[in-house]
Amino acid sequence: MTGIILLVEDDPLLGEAVKDFLEKEGFRVIWVQGMLEALEEGMEGKDLALVDWMLPDGSGLDLLRRWKEDDPSFPVIFLTVRSAVDDRVHALEIGADDYVIKPFHPPELVARIHAVLRRTYAPLSRFTIHGVEVDLDAGVVRTREGVHPLPRKEWLLLRELWKRRNRVVRYAHLLRVLWEEGEEKPSRASLQVYVSHLRKLLGRETIENVRHLGYRLKA
Repeated sequence: MTGIILLVEDDPLLGEAVKDFLEKEGFRVIWVQGMLEALEEGMEGKDLALVDWMLPDGSGLDLLRRWKEDDPSFPVIFLTVRSAVDDRVHALEIGADDYVIKPFHPPELVARIHAVLRRTYAPLSRFTIHGVEVDLDAGVVRTREGVHPLPRKEWLLLRELWKRRNRVVRYAHLLRVLWEEGEEKPSRASLQVYVSHLRKLLGRETIENVRHLGYRLKA
């Protein structure tokens, strides 16, 4: 399981190293160096955040509080030199999903990321919507007509809409999710094509186009 990670780390050497390592592991990493940048970037479209405690313009704890107020399910892992038991307990009580002390071994960080992602998103991997069975792990949709493999772009789109079901997901965000390193950035026209393919499998009324804003999966 991979995903999009927001890395909040003000140390340029460590930030670059963590970003490079995670990208080699298949993650997409958005790296910012402060609290205000992180708030501006936002949680939308991210699967997980890695946050340093001590930031140049604030505290990772304050960032954690604000994110958890907006979306308690959004997973956050602390990366910090603060090793006191009281600090770890405090962060976990506020809502941190894990706590990694610097220095750390990159493979252990990856393992912890995968563990948090499994806990957070595993319940979303198989579901039935309007009588159609979807298995995101297998990448297929099962209808009365048979089993339909999902091409990668449709899989990415459906996964993102399902994670945020019954909420409007903005066009710009969906285009960013669909874009992969080395590819030409998709257009609104291509997004409409992918949505059209999914509607044929799930039913036309399942994915609503909210004019000038984005799409909403009605579940």
